[in-house]
This record gives sequence, structure tokens and C-alpha cells, in this order.
Amino acid sequence: MPRSLHNGLFQDVAHRNSEFMSLAKDQRLINILSKIYGDGIKGFHMYFSSSIFKNSEVTSPTEWHLDMPYWKGTTDKTAVWIALNKVTRENGCLKYIARSHNKNYVLEDSEHGGMYKKGCINPNHIDKSDEVFVELEVGDVSLHHRNIVHGSEENTLKKEQNVLIFVYQPGSDTSNHRDGPGVPILKDI
Repeated sequence: MPRSLHNGLFQDVAHRNSEFMSLAKDQRLINILSKIYGDGIKGFHMYFSSSIFKNSEVTSPTEWHLDMPYWKGTTDKTAVWIALNKVTRENGCLKYIARSHNKNYVLEDSEHGGMYKKGCINPNHIDKSDEVFVELEVGDVSLHHRNIVHGSEENTLKKEQNVLIFVYQPGSDTSNHRDGPGVPILKDI
């Protein structure tokens, strides 16, 4: 079961709020994606949008995992994280394992903090020297491919930490995390 509002996740924020949808379609983001995917891609689909947050009640870390065990379609997806306030190690920042998209990990099912999660990686199989912590200022953007092993730190400060997440894929992949196609996002040609 994915995280729910009481566990720090609010899904479909772009579908629920026209300002978030405008941000998801912002040409500056699309230009960055176009550089990543190349000129052969004529447009994108937004696979998923959400807000992930931590606060005084939602403090737990997120285990090392991959998202693709939950998702449909191709693995050619890019997550764009946008910080809505300062994100630090102390308030539960995102962390990656560098170059993990080129490695094969044994995925395990886990239950942590009352949440069932598939696609977890045993922390004993992680080389701690490859950890990268993603601390962000308000408005900073972080991008990562869906095959990057990632997790998050515990919010030891118990203060607000909020990010928006938009997941994009090439327009040829019309899958969506729910039923129906993803939202079309056109490149400015």
C-alpha cells in the first residue's frame, strides 16, 4: 500500500490543483527533460504527481528502495523533486546510491512503520561510501531516474519538510500510475 496523507504522501497534486499542473508543464522543466531524453522525443507524459512531506507526526526514514516494482510501463521515467521549504539531513532529505542504476540488487518486501513496501534493498547490501544526500533550498530541483536506489533520512527536527514530485516519461509510454493514460506534456518546438 503506498503512503497516504497520514503517512506523508498526497497523490495526484497536479490533478487536484491547476497551479501545480501549470508547474508540471513549465517549459523550464520540459527543456531540462528534453536535454536528458534528446531531440528524438517530441513530448512527454506525466506518469505521477505527489507531495511528500514530513513533520512532527511523520518523521520516519524511508528505506532504500526502487519505485519500479510499484509502477507500470517502461523504466524510462524521471522524477523531478521540487523543494517547497529547506530540505536537510536533519529534516529527512532524499538520499541516493550513486551509480546504482547500473547495478543489480536483490529486492525484498518489507514492512516499516506499518507500511508494506516492495522493492526494498537490504541496507547491508549498500556501500555507504556511495550515499549522496540531497539537501535543497526552497525552489531547488533534483532529478533522478527511476532505477536509482533511493530513500530518505529520519526527520529528527520534527519540523515541516515538503517537496513536490512530478514523474515524467517519453510520450511513447502512455502508462499512468492509475487507470488511463498519463497527462500529455508537449515540448515547445
